[in-house]
Amino acid sequence: MVRIRNIRSLIWKELIDLSRDRRTLLSTILVPLIFLPALGLVIQMSAQTQPVSIAIIDYDNTNYSRRLMEIIELYVKWYGKLKNTPVNIARAFKDNESLGLNIDLIVIINKGFEESMKRLNGSFTIILKPNPISFRWGEITSYINAAINHFESEIVNKRILYLSSLAHVTVDVEKFRNPIDTKLEFQVVPGVGVVAGEQPAYLYLTLMVLIIGLFLSMSPPVAFIADSVAGERERRTLEALLVTPASRGEILFSKLFSSLILGSIAAIASTVGAYLMYHALFSGIGGAMVSIPLPVNIVGVFAVTVFLTVLLTLSIALLISSISDSVRAAQSNSYAVITVASLVMFASLFVDIDRIGEPYKTLLMFIPYTHSLLSISRFLKSGSVIEVLPYWGILAAFTIIFLIATMKMFNSERIIVGGSIILRRKRKRSS
Repeated sequence: MVRIRNIRSLIWKELIDLSRDRRTLLSTILVPLIFLPALGLVIQMSAQTQPVSIAIIDYDNTNYSRRLMEIIELYVKWYGKLKNTPVNIARAFKDNESLGLNIDLIVIINKGFEESMKRLNGSFTIILKPNPISFRWGEITSYINAAINHFESEIVNKRILYLSSLAHVTVDVEKFRNPIDTKLEFQVVPGVGVVAGEQPAYLYLTLMVLIIGLFLSMSPPVAFIADSVAGERERRTLEALLVTPASRGEILFSKLFSSLILGSIAAIASTVGAYLMYHALFSGIGGAMVSIPLPVNIVGVFAVTVFLTVLLTLSIALLISSISDSVRAAQSNSYAVITVASLVMFASLFVDIDRIGEPYKTLLMFIPYTHSLLSISRFLKSGSVIEVLPYWGILAAFTIIFLIATMKMFNSERIIVGGSIILRRKRKRSS
């Protein structure tokens, strides 16, 4: 039978312990509030200040090659710097600093370019040499290919007009080259209420911000809950607690209640931090001002997901603390288990967890944090809280399972002497 007086006294004791653990409280509050907005500002400033650097080596040096360089410059002038220098490939890579640039990509136009372009069936190969240590070479290559496609259109138009003059017919060049046209009609993204074409990277970046905020909310409270049982065992205060009139269930409930308060603090701090990071990130990606507000419904879903995820994390740490011999062991084991389980969060930055094929998707469902990710991603895609409720229910179910396991482990011998000591005793008896 639960006694309110015992519960009240135990909760008061846990709250005092929590208030004394200022390091955990500060890290729980300040880490997401400072780190997340700072990360958003760093990404935003990096995108604005990092130019695209291209070196063009023109061995043909004709009107056609110079026209191609003009088009390339037109395509990249809003993204970075353009360098036209008559040096060989080796020197271009070797003397980046002497060129005044950190070259990301070298474009090589060999001799014979104009001659090939003037022939009706002429073709030519332009060589692209990316810098192997540049992480932007793929992006830059897309700029160059777009510029080359533009130049190709000009060449094809000239060839079509020449052939039509020979046949004495009038040809609409654009319709001749493109008999079929397409029209893009962007839809409103259900979960966020913006047109998909307004910001191509919007959904991915929003998910990235929320995942980072979710991950950072998990670690700080672990230090406190890992100390809840193992710390009292280490400080020799657990025996005194066990001889009080309070039952094991009341003791466990009081520790869970303090974890609930800490989880609420972590959820609030992470939600505010993710909100600030989002606005810092979207205040000027790539130098362009973007004004896409973060809807209140996303903030609400994220806050609930963070709370349930932190509560789940604390239930895992509480179980590990109950079977650990020391605070150091409880903390290290908790961080190890949670880090391994949260690897799915980092994987979700590169793949859509919701679209992974079987049987891998089924296996991922046994990892609790998979449902944290799916609750956020599903809402971004559908905008329906109804679709999120099953994942919240699974998170709550995992939490209850770990709490039941903790209660089973919460027997007197294991609490006092620790789990590994019991195992050593059993091994001695068996030997």
